[in-house]
Order: sequence, then C-alpha cells, then structure tokens
Amino acid sequence: MVARNSMGVAPGRGELSLRVGVRRAAAVSPARGFSPVRRFVGQALALGSLILSGCGAGPLEAPSPPPSPTPEPRVAVEGQVLLAGRGQAGGVQVFVPGRALLALTDPDGRFRFDGLAPGPYRFMAQHPGYRSVLLGELELLPEGRDVAYQLAPAVLDPLEPPPSPTPAPAAVGTIAGRVRSLVDEAPAEGLDLSGGRVALEGTAMRTVTEPDGSFFFWSVPPGSYRVHAELRAHEPAFVDLELAAGQTLEGVLIDLPPLESRLDRREITGRIELILTDGTRGTDFQAVRLGLKELPDSRPRLQPDGTFRLGPLAPRPYTLQASADGFAPVEDRLLDLAETSAANVVVTLEATRPMPDQPGWVVGRALKNDPEAPDHRGIAVALAGTSIVGLTDAAGNYRLAGAPPGLYEALAQAEGYEPQSVADVRVEPGEEVRLEDIRLEKTLVYPEVVETDPAPGTRDFMVHFEMPIFVRFNKKMRPESLRRAVALRPNVGFHVYGGREHPESDFDLMVVVIDGGDERRPVRHDTAYELTISTAAEDFEGLRLQRAFALAFRTSRPGVMDTRPAHGARDVVLNPAEPVIVRFNATIDPRSVDPRMIRIRPSVPGVPTVQTVDDVRTGWTQLHIQSAWAPDTRYQITLPSRLRTTTGQSLANAPFTFEFQTAKARPLPALDRRGPR
Repeated sequence: MVARNSMGVAPGRGELSLRVGVRRAAAVSPARGFSPVRRFVGQALALGSLILSGCGAGPLEAPSPPPSPTPEPRVAVEGQVLLAGRGQAGGVQVFVPGRALLALTDPDGRFRFDGLAPGPYRFMAQHPGYRSVLLGELELLPEGRDVAYQLAPAVLDPLEPPPSPTPAPAAVGTIAGRVRSLVDEAPAEGLDLSGGRVALEGTAMRTVTEPDGSFFFWSVPPGSYRVHAELRAHEPAFVDLELAAGQTLEGVLIDLPPLESRLDRREITGRIELILTDGTRGTDFQAVRLGLKELPDSRPRLQPDGTFRLGPLAPRPYTLQASADGFAPVEDRLLDLAETSAANVVVTLEATRPMPDQPGWVVGRALKNDPEAPDHRGIAVALAGTSIVGLTDAAGNYRLAGAPPGLYEALAQAEGYEPQSVADVRVEPGEEVRLEDIRLEKTLVYPEVVETDPAPGTRDFMVHFEMPIFVRFNKKMRPESLRRAVALRPNVGFHVYGGREHPESDFDLMVVVIDGGDERRPVRHDTAYELTISTAAEDFEGLRLQRAFALAFRTSRPGVMDTRPAHGARDVVLNPAEPVIVRFNATIDPRSVDPRMIRIRPSVPGVPTVQTVDDVRTGWTQLHIQSAWAPDTRYQITLPSRLRTTTGQSLANAPFTFEFQTAKARPLPALDRRGPR
C-alpha cells in the first residue's frame, strides 16, 4: 500500500490508478438537464489508497480539498397550455428558442422548468396542427432558492385547413451519416466524437454528433445541400449532396483532420469501477458522467467493461471529472500531459444509500412500430409536466435523469406517430426505474372527401345529357373500390371514373357522370338527389373511409342547356342555310314560341325563321334560328320568358341571353381574265 504523502511510481507498476474510500456518504444534489460532467469537491478522503504512475511523471501532491461551494439559486418557471377544442392537453412542447430547454405538458396542460440560471428567457409552445404561441418573456433574477415564476395560461388555436384543392407538398427525406477523425490519413478508432456541430448550409437545420460521430437530419425538403461539420481540435470540413423527394441518404461520411500534429498528440486512458452497496461490482456504466474540465464537450464513450479513452489531446494539464447518480462523489483528477504523452487512470465510484430527496432516473426503450423505420432515434420521452426530457438513440434507448421522487406519467412522441404514455411511473430516491418497451404506432391518415362540385346543398344543378359530379379525396384511391362504393338516389343511370379512366379524373379525383338522357331512368327536374360513398372506398394502403359520405343536391327546373355558337364565341362563320341552335333540357311547347318575341341585336333583315326540332331519344327540344347574318358583327339574342314546356312549366333561366361575334368577310380571289394560254 502506498501512502497518500508518497505518491511516486510504485515498483513494477505501469499505470496511473486511484482508489478512493469514502467514510461518510454524501447527498447527491439533483441533476438538471443533460450536463455530461458534474464536479464534486470538498469530500474528505480516508481509508483509501492512491497510486499514480505515468511515463516519466514525477511525484504529485494531492490537491487540498477546496471549500464547499455555495449552492446556486434555483429558479423555476411553471405554467399551463391548453389546446382549443380538446379536453386533453398532454404532450404540448414548451421550449426556449436557442437553448436546450424543453418540457412536455401533462394531461392537464401543466409544465415546469426547474433549476434555471438567472438571465433572460423567452418561452414558446407548439403542437402539431396548432399555431405556435409566445408564452412570455422573463428576466429571471437570483432571488434565492426555490423561487418559482408563473406564466399566464395560454391556449393554442388550431391551424386553419388549407384551401382545397391543395397541391401535395414535396415528400421530405432524411440525411444520416458520421463524422470521423482522420489521424495519419486513416480514421481514428475509439475517440469520443460527441458534441460536434453539423449544419445544412443555407438552412436553419443544425444538430450535434453522438459519441460515435453519427448525426441525423429529419424532414429535409428535396434539393442540393452542403453538409458542414465542426469538431473540437479538428479542422472543419463539408460534403455536397443531392436529396431526392422522400429519399433517405445514409452513410454520409465527413472526415475531419486534427489540428494537432502527430508529435503533439496526447491521450488519457483508464477504467471506471463501480462498487455497489453490497460490495459487488456494477456493470451499468450508462449513468457515469466523465469528462475533462478544460474541454466541456469531451464525453468519452465507456466500453462495456468500463474502459475509456480521451484523445488526441494537446500537451497541457487536464482535470478529469467523474460522477454518477447514486454514487459518492470523487475528487477531480489533475493529469499533466505537458511532459508525458499518455496517462492511465482508474476511477472507483462507490454507491451510497439514497437520501429521502435524492433524485432517481427512468430508463427504457421507445420504438417505432414501423418496418420502414428501423432507426428509432429522435423519439422524445419525457416525464409529463416537467422539463425532464430525453431523446432515444438508434436502438430506441433513453434515459431520464434527475427525477425527484414521486409519481409520474411518461410520455413518448415522434413526428408521424401516435403518442403513447405510461401511467403511474413511481421514482424512488436514488433508484432506477426501468420501463417496458414503449411502441409508437404510425399515424394513419384515413381517406376522406375534401371537396365536391357541385357543392353540397346545390339547388340548381343543370340537367344535361352528361352531368359530371367531381369528388376530390385527400389521398389516392383505388378506382375499383369507388365503383363499389358509389350510389345515387333516386335511381338514375351513371358511370364512375377514377385514376386515368376519364379525361378529367385522377387517383384523388373521382368523376361520377350522370346520364341525363337515359330513357329508362331519366333525370327529373326540380328533384332532390343524393350521391353516397360508402366505407367500401379505400386508398392504396388499404385504409377505408371512416364514415360514409353523402352529397345532397337538387336539379334545376327546365331551361336552356347550351347554344351553338356558344356564348361569347368569336370569328363565327354562319351562312343563311346554317341555323343558330338553342338546346333545351325539356320538350318545349311550340305554341309558346313566337319568332317576333325573339330579340336580336343588331336587327337582321326581316323576321328570322324559327323552327323547333325534338331529339328522337330524349324528346328534348332544339330551337333553330335562321337569318341573314352580317359579317364582323357582335350579335346578342334574347329568348322571351313566355316559353313553356309541354307540361306548362316555365324555364328556370328565361329570359335567356347569349351573344357571339361573326367573322370578317373574306374577299373572293381575283379571276384570271387572260383565259387559257
């Protein structure tokens, strides 16, 4: 055993090791946020051994314990956010723009941020399908411990639905890759690459790397991007790429060369030992926080056996800090790499018995129950009503630390998936709660009707030979299912078209054409009709309408269907033998047709010749008007209101006026008077 006042190199030893025995357990203050390193100072060392060794390192004196720090003021902010029109308000995101502060509301809409440092804060709230809202701006003052600020309650209003039809947005994609450290033109292994900054230049999209250097961007619109990466002690680099609509780009690699030369590289290696309360060794190193005080972003990845590696490092002194929830704090470790190229250290953490107010932690897995999403990272898991939030890694693992003892509801949510919750999560002092797997089901977007023409309640749907009804859905539908689902009452002849089956139909636009001239099932005038679409209508995902859709409309009274030339036609060529035709959707009583009552402006020579002709199949009348039409003239023809059908009905759109423009006269070609040659 080597005494504390003789900390030289032990004979036959080639590693720097430290074992600290703690006589009295110290209370661990609650963790706030996700700080990777926590410093514990001022703890007495006793009944322990300390062995330090290194390559060429001289004797080191143990630093005297500094005085215990004065507890910083703890400031809390709490409030309530409600969703307009909904009884439940859980899962609303409350955040501070520009800071890593996020809380999810509990079912009553309440939230709380604990342990906030003094300073200015701007609190926002957002939820899918609702308008974001500013909750308030506060200047938090160091007024002492346990001070809580109250924000005024807020209500999020739902977003207005976009006008229909709305063009479908371009499908977004994802970008996944890794940042690597190039040492001697080869990727270095075992380095902690966490905390690197990765950005899509020209956008507001930013992220940070995981310990293995991985990064991920979700919901990226298609286009050309430059992915820029920066990492401590490395030169920045970038890659250019193209992202197609809905594409997932994986395996994007960005190699960063270290700033230090090969001769200046230093490294710290070591091992963490966990001693449990029963004297056995622990193997769960996920709770350990390890890093260098001089490099706040340094977070080495602990291997399953507790070993770690930090480097490459510049030649200078470093302070190694280690802590873990439920374990007694240890002193910071001073390691001088100015004269030696490497140091090895063993840090022993001994478990303490939990104090009544000691926080616990919640761990588990949250998974996307979707075969197309094997990567489960990015799921937000929170203790509802608090600011304790964690994001899952690629395997779905999460860890919520710093939870005061109590009863909670755990909430998991991700974009495009239905949120899930776990009730009655009880956190005991200083203990870990492991929850069963939380599985998120993909949000199902069921088909529904978003627009019709004619609109529901139309009362003057004109009877015609072909009467098209347009029905637009929010998704692409199977045409064969639409034919099974559509019905019309009273019974009339009709045809259903979907996909590319009709010049005006599409997979999200169904065209139902009523046969207005069907002799067996004629369309009646001034009659209420109803088109129904049953739940047999389904999309290409096999999802059906959740409830039947009904479109009620009423046909118009008899009237003029159309004219030839059409209303507004120009450059019309007419000769005395070619009549102007007016078509009706009923049989007109010829006795009600008086040529003298038909007004033509400008007037034509004499009284025009007017003749009624009935369609052989339907019996509907055509009115033929013949006259000497002048060239290059705009004519306006008005039919009188006294026209009647054979059943004595008046016309819905009489008096009826239409106009057209005749073509200019064309000069005859000149005759060749020279005769044959």
